[in-house]
Amino acid sequence: MISPQRQRQTGGSEFQSVFEEECQKRKSKLFVLPPRSPQLNGTVERANRTHTEEFYEVIDSIFGLADSRPELL
Repeated sequence: MISPQRQRQTGGSEFQSVFEEECQKRKSKLFVLPPRSPQLNGTVERANRTHTEEFYEVIDSIFGLADSRPELL
Protein backbone atom coordinates (compact mmCIF):
# COMPACT_ATOMS: atom_id res chain seq x y z
CA MET A 1 0.00 0.00 0.00
CA ILE A 2 1.30 3.44 -0.93
CA SER A 3 1.08 6.06 1.79
CA PRO A 4 1.56 9.77 1.08
CA GLN A 5 4.58 11.25 2.82
CA ARG A 6 3.12 14.75 3.13
CA GLN A 7 -0.39 16.19 3.37
CA ARG A 8 -1.70 19.73 2.99
CA GLN A 9 -4.99 20.88 4.38
CA THR A 10 -6.79 24.19 4.51
CA GLY A 11 -7.62 24.05 8.21
CA GLY A 12 -11.29 23.15 7.84
CA SER A 13 -12.52 21.63 11.08
CA GLU A 14 -14.96 19.05 9.66
CA PHE A 15 -12.68 16.03 10.11
CA GLN A 16 -9.54 17.71 11.41
CA SER A 17 -8.93 15.61 14.54
CA VAL A 18 -9.54 12.30 12.74
CA PHE A 19 -7.33 13.37 9.85
CA GLU A 20 -4.51 14.49 12.17
CA GLU A 21 -4.63 11.19 14.06
CA GLU A 22 -4.49 9.21 10.83
CA CYS A 23 -1.51 11.24 9.59
CA GLN A 24 0.33 10.58 12.87
CA LYS A 25 -0.48 6.88 12.70
CA ARG A 26 0.88 6.67 9.14
CA LYS A 27 3.88 8.93 9.93
CA SER A 28 2.78 11.39 7.27
CA LYS A 29 3.76 15.05 7.69
CA LEU A 30 0.82 17.43 7.88
CA PHE A 31 1.01 21.05 6.73
CA VAL A 32 -1.95 23.27 7.58
CA LEU A 33 -2.31 26.23 5.22
CA PRO A 34 -3.03 29.63 6.79
CA PRO A 35 -6.54 31.05 6.35
CA ARG A 36 -7.29 33.11 3.22
CA SER A 37 -4.20 32.01 1.29
CA PRO A 38 -5.44 30.40 -1.93
CA GLN A 39 -2.15 31.22 -3.64
CA LEU A 40 -0.54 28.42 -1.58
CA ASN A 41 -2.95 25.88 -3.04
CA GLY A 42 -3.33 27.23 -6.56
CA THR A 43 -3.88 23.92 -8.36
CA VAL A 44 -6.89 23.02 -6.24
CA GLU A 45 -8.30 26.56 -6.35
CA ARG A 46 -8.07 26.60 -10.15
CA ALA A 47 -9.72 23.18 -10.39
CA ASN A 48 -12.56 24.38 -8.15
CA ARG A 49 -13.12 27.39 -10.39
CA THR A 50 -13.07 25.25 -13.54
CA HIS A 51 -15.59 22.81 -12.03
CA THR A 52 -17.86 25.69 -11.01
CA GLU A 53 -17.71 27.28 -14.46
CA GLU A 54 -18.40 23.97 -16.19
CA PHE A 55 -21.30 23.26 -13.84
CA TYR A 56 -23.02 26.51 -14.80
CA GLU A 57 -22.43 25.77 -18.50
CA VAL A 58 -24.41 22.50 -18.40
CA ILE A 59 -27.07 23.37 -15.84
CA ASP A 60 -30.13 25.17 -17.16
CA SER A 61 -30.65 27.89 -14.58
CA ILE A 62 -31.84 31.45 -14.42
CA PHE A 63 -28.76 32.25 -12.34
CA GLY A 64 -25.25 32.29 -13.69
CA LEU A 65 -21.86 32.33 -12.03
CA ALA A 66 -21.71 36.13 -12.26
CA ASP A 67 -25.03 36.39 -10.40
CA SER A 68 -24.10 34.11 -7.55
CA ARG A 69 -20.37 34.71 -7.06
CA PRO A 70 -19.19 37.86 -8.87
CA GLU A 71 -15.91 37.85 -6.91
CA LEU A 72 -14.86 34.70 -8.79
CA LEU A 73 -14.87 36.44 -12.16
